[in-house]
Amino acid sequence: MSDNIDELKKKISELEKRVKDLESDVYNLDDYIPAHTLINKAVHFIEDLKNVGPDDFQEKFKINNYRAESLVKILVEYGYLSKEKDEKGRRTVIPNEPEGEPLTGENDSLLEKAIKIVQEYDHASASLIQRRLAIGYARAARLLDQMEIQGIVGPAEGASPRKVIKK
Repeated sequence: MSDNIDELKKKISELEKRVKDLESDVYNLDDYIPAHTLINKAVHFIEDLKNVGPDDFQEKFKINNYRAESLVKILVEYGYLSKEKDEKGRRTVIPNEPEGEPLTGENDSLLEKAIKIVQEYDHASASLIQRRLAIGYARAARLLDQMEIQGIVGPAEGASPRKVIKK
């Protein structure tokens, strides 16, 4: 009889452990946010901050440490965060370009990459540029407008992708 009770206690203990693991999995469902969505959310999150670290992203997006560290590396690579860390492991947020910059002024640093992408795919759309360059809609649309001014793509035709003029 005592052996049966011990077996039952052991099974209950194993079940409790499994339930805790499942609760942890449910809590971390945001770990399954697609990377481009997470990057866009992170860019908006840091807009009004001076310094940010992986722990801030973990808390805000309920992601694991590895994913938060990866997100920081991506944001550094894209120029949103400084390469240098402070003593607490936090990085300085690099301010965005000023709002309303003229389309015919300085070219966006990603313009050349965007041109190659639309020439490769033989059509141009904001969503294509967003996905391939991991940027937000506003920046992708601005790149499209710059390409239209330069005569690389045609004008917008409703929801259809733009035609590539210069190949």
